[in-house]
Amino acid sequence: MKRYAPLLLALVLLLWPGCAGALTDGGDAALERFYFSRGGSMRPRSWEVCLCDGAWTLSENDGAPYAFPTEAAEGLARVLETHNVAAWDGFHESDPYVLDGEGFSLELSYSDGTTVFASGENAFPDGYHAAVAAINEILERARMARLQGTYRYGDNGPSITLDPDGTYAVTDGSAALAGAWSCVFDVVYLDADDGAQGLTSFVFGCDGGALLYLAGGEKDLPLDGVPVGARFERTADGTDVSEGSR
Repeated sequence: MKRYAPLLLALVLLLWPGCAGALTDGGDAALERFYFSRGGSMRPRSWEVCLCDGAWTLSENDGAPYAFPTEAAEGLARVLETHNVAAWDGFHESDPYVLDGEGFSLELSYSDGTTVFASGENAFPDGYHAAVAAINEILERARMARLQGTYRYGDNGPSITLDPDGTYAVTDGSAALAGAWSCVFDVVYLDADDGAQGLTSFVFGCDGGALLYLAGGEKDLPLDGVPVGARFERTADGTDVSEGSR
């Protein structure tokens, strides 16, 4: 009887609820669509990653889809498997006693026809917050990769270069500013040491292929002739500027 124990154990693991989900998203089936939305006290947001005509795309807030790197899609699939998100299927719960909080909706589709649907309103499946943090990290890196490049204010104005390593440089003749940058949803933050005042952030909104200067912490951007509301157009190759006004 003992020699059959490994076989019986393997059979139990195969049939045990929860293990089937792991085999589905970690075996032969491949992720083809990921949809996730969050709302509540935060501004509602949604993300859809989809394999369309052999290429991955990402659409945010039901906007136009743009290219999503294959390695990012693979990383997303690994995160879903690591956190056993497929086991959330069928979770639809709410806590009516919480007046303000968060709600979510999740949809997954795999190449073998398997689908996962889950939602919650101030109620979450096991491991939700850790999984969402890992998912957000994948999406954040993809967004930063899309934004990297050089932007310029007018034809000959100051420029902003966002590098893929998370650093930036603002230049205008002899003046310069550098530091770390980050993106949260559609807002780009350029962090800088403001001397005695400590760390400050220069804030830009993402507006199509441009950065729109929104605010500069406790002072304006330390470059001449750049008011709040200035539009920095993305350059085509780091030198040529698309249409813009100064």
